Amino acid sequence: MHDLFQIIIAQPIFNALMFLYSIIPWHDFGMAIIIFTILLRLVMYPLVKSQLHQTKLMRKIQPELAKIKKKTKGDRQAEAMQQMELYKRYGIKPMRSMLVLIIQLPVFIGLYQVIRIIISLKSDVISQYLYEPIKNIDVIQSIIQNPANFNHT
Repeated sequence: MHDLFQIIIAQPIFNALMFLYSIIPWHDFGMAIIIFTILLRLVMYPLVKSQLHQTKLMRKIQPELAKIKKKTKGDRQAEAMQQMELYKRYGIKPMRSMLVLIIQLPVFIGLYQVIRIIISLKSDVISQYLYEPIKNIDVIQSIIQNPANFNHT
């Protein structure tokens, strides 16, 4: 499972960051992380916008949810059924609000692992994670040959 996570999440993040590092004129890894985060937020904006809309709808129906709770008086099954009907009526999908978190959490864990790899500054580890096209970039080749060339501050 660990290797699968590395291949699917950490390795693409690592390569994206190294690519950004190589195209930034001053080769600053901190700036590469900031740019990566901004790009990630732009890509996820439609999901975040949808989540905010769902949150507004949930606030709007809070009085109706309170009425349902009073009306059912502890009958959990009836309460759940009426809540689901209310959600359908307003077009609320309760699990959709979790989608952004489900996507962001693995990305943040992957970013943490990438930073740990970068801090180790071992050329064999860095080389192992890089895709071939990224390895061929001059700036990256100099890092592989001498990890001390890497500006990771």
